Amino acid sequence: TARDAILFALSVGYGSSGEHYQDELSFVWEGHPRFCVAPSLVFSLLFWARQSGKNERPRQSNHDGSWAGLPPFPPPWMKHEGLLPRHCLQPDTSINDLDLDTMPIIHTRQAVHWHVSLAELTQTLLLATSSHTTPPAVVRGLSLSVRPKSVGTFVTRQQVLLSHPGSRPLCTMESTVLLFGLDPSRVQTYESPNQMVSRSTPKRRKGPPSWQHTFFTAPNQTLLYRLASGDTNAIHVDPDAMPPLTPDNNNDDKHPPPLLLHGLATLGMAVRFLEHFVRRKVDAAASQFQSLDFVDLEARFTKPVLVGNVLQIQVWDSSTITTTTPVTLPNGTRPLAELVLECELHFQVWKLSSSSSSKGAAIVIDEGVARVQM
Repeated sequence: TARDAILFALSVGYGSSGEHYQDELSFVWEGHPRFCVAPSLVFSLLFWARQSGKNERPRQSNHDGSWAGLPPFPPPWMKHEGLLPRHCLQPDTSINDLDLDTMPIIHTRQAVHWHVSLAELTQTLLLATSSHTTPPAVVRGLSLSVRPKSVGTFVTRQQVLLSHPGSRPLCTMESTVLLFGLDPSRVQTYESPNQMVSRSTPKRRKGPPSWQHTFFTAPNQTLLYRLASGDTNAIHVDPDAMPPLTPDNNNDDKHPPPLLLHGLATLGMAVRFLEHFVRRKVDAAASQFQSLDFVDLEARFTKPVLVGNVLQIQVWDSSTITTTTPVTLPNGTRPLAELVLECELHFQVWKLSSSSSSKGAAIVIDEGVARVQM
């Protein structure tokens, strides 16, 4: 619903800055004439969606969020064989022996290809909910790779999201997660011949960035994001469930550790600022551009982010503004030439030790690439 779309936008920072408030009003006010969903809303569909061809009912348990109207974790597409295919297990290992439900699952990489414009995405999602049709379904989900390592096992899966079975895809995603602590001796390496949607890994950009912006994460950021996105993984709400990934969470009982922020929440905030960069770039010709559409996005999560951390996005710009050539129509008229912007933005997100110093900074999102059209 529009309420869900607004809640998600708020959870990744839309509307939190006076400097950008007017630019972001269309994402947080249902009465805005150009109201639309945030591009990163598609992240949440991974957790709210049901599997294609399955009419699953949420489990009724006080140990998951179904009684509160929240999806359980892991979501259906990530459960058991959907997360770790049986053919990737060693012959003497059963899927039931691994206890995947209690194993920490850490998101390490995300790629997205949008098949529709932001306007069409907004119309499709809001129309589907208003007409009480089935929710977006995860279809043609398949495993792309399984890579056992000493720290655990990395699993990459592809999901195609539709508004309803048989419809045009909204987007195709690839998610890589780490099954933290899964004994690599119980898993076999697997590489699928299927092609990934992401392109080759980009090289880290050299030279100063075209633009950078420092921003803050709120103390309740992860609590708001889990509610809006449906990612109810306990590691983001329960300090005792957090894996020992960082010395920051080794606090005493009087000072519990700050919560671990979702990787997709950090990426959603980065997408928000990438939008601002593009709009600043075309500000002089803003009237020529009616919409901004993300086409591709990919990034790797390299270090954990805790609520309260100070972050900085750095952007390297490789974009062009071209003018379309007017073509004489059959009625003899020649429409006005239009400006077309095609952006390829490389980006990183850094965790700073303070808002005034880059000393001790660490990269938390690396190898980020976004392709945008206006």
